[in-house]
Amino acid sequence: MGTFTLTLPDRQGKNYGVVGYLFSLDGDLANFNYAQNKGIAWTPGTVITPGAVYYAKADNSNGTGTVVTDGSTAVAFAPRSSNKHVLFAKTVNTAGTTSGEQTYRFIAGTTNPIYAYGNDLISGWTATNTDGTTTVVPPATTTSTTGSLIAQPSQAGYFFANGYQAMLSNRTTTKVAQGDAATFYFNLPRSGFWQIGANLTTGADYGNYSVVLDAGTAGATTLLPGFEAWSNPTATRYVDVGLVMNGTLPATWPRACTRSPSPWSVSTRRRPATRPAST
Repeated sequence: MGTFTLTLPDRQGKNYGVVGYLFSLDGDLANFNYAQNKGIAWTPGTVITPGAVYYAKADNSNGTGTVVTDGSTAVAFAPRSSNKHVLFAKTVNTAGTTSGEQTYRFIAGTTNPIYAYGNDLISGWTATNTDGTTTVVPPATTTSTTGSLIAQPSQAGYFFANGYQAMLSNRTTTKVAQGDAATFYFNLPRSGFWQIGANLTTGADYGNYSVVLDAGTAGATTLLPGFEAWSNPTATRYVDVGLVMNGTLPATWPRACTRSPSPWSVSTRRRPATRPAST
């Protein structure tokens, strides 16, 4: 059983008049319009049918209460299979207008999440594997001669997991240059199927970069090409970069290794005003 919260991120004081959410497990909503089809009214405990379209109220609760304009909804259900899935969602406003769709990819019923925090990515740490063995995860490295790797603490208005984010930052008198790269290492505690993502920060003095898994190896795969990290105001958001599995994969999938920590490389693509890369 999982709970999926549908909400409006980064409203920045704007009113959208959202009164509900359409959603479907593994069913594309691209051509689904609330004005023509209201979907199935969501009720807690529903055994979800893949491909069916449901409607939950924006009630800041389980989707069945009194509507709160521009509120969220949290629907709980168990997918019928332990596998990779996609949740498709759209908003519906007071006029009955349907938004474009958003997609949320996840793996059902396989493992608990594993976190690599910003301060650990910078300094390295000893990770414990499922079988009780340990793996020494090395500290981050960089090719930059004018920038430096830091664990930046949380700032007023936003909080980083465990209190820090890993950052390739400017120094007092020199700046990160175009083409500089930083490599962050992480460990997976067992072989298997994993979904990888990162909570990325964007800001008015951030730059553009790409993220590569297993950089410098034959299995190197670009997970996030040309990520534009500029925004105003500063914000953080989770970015899903793919489903991976240790071992043989389709050619279009990246690889993630266990026991030997995998490198996650961030490469700058242009010179930013100050801080270029964070993960």
